[in-house]
Amino acid sequence: MHGGVFSAILDESMGWASIVKSGTFCKTAKLEITFVKETPLLKTYTIESEFVRTIRGFVETSGRVCDDEGTVYVRGSGLYYPMPADFTAGAKEYLTYDDGTLRIFDSNESDGDEK
Repeated sequence: MHGGVFSAILDESMGWASIVKSGTFCKTAKLEITFVKETPLLKTYTIESEFVRTIRGFVETSGRVCDDEGTVYVRGSGLYYPMPADFTAGAKEYLTYDDGTLRIFDSNESDGDEK
C-alpha cells in the first residue's frame, strides 16, 4: 500500500481527535509519519488516534495503523490548530452523519480542557 494513503488517513483521524477534544474544527500544523513495517495489500487495518495534550494553543495527537493481531505498521503524530468559532459554526452545517456516528457538535464529548 502506498505510504501516502496511510499518511492521509492518519492525518484525518488524528485531526478528528483534535476536533473532539477542542470542540472546533482544526487545521494541520505539523504531521509526522513513521513507517514501521511494509503494509501488504489485501489485509484489514484499524486506524486508532487519540488526544495527547494541548500545548501553546495547539492540540497534539497520536495515531497508528495496525492489523487484527495488533501489529503496528504506521505511527503518526500531529499538531493541530483550532479554527475560530465562527468558522466551525459555518462549516458544521455541511456535516452529514450515519447512524451510530459520533455527532461531535451535538455532544458533550468536547470539553476543550487544557490537559
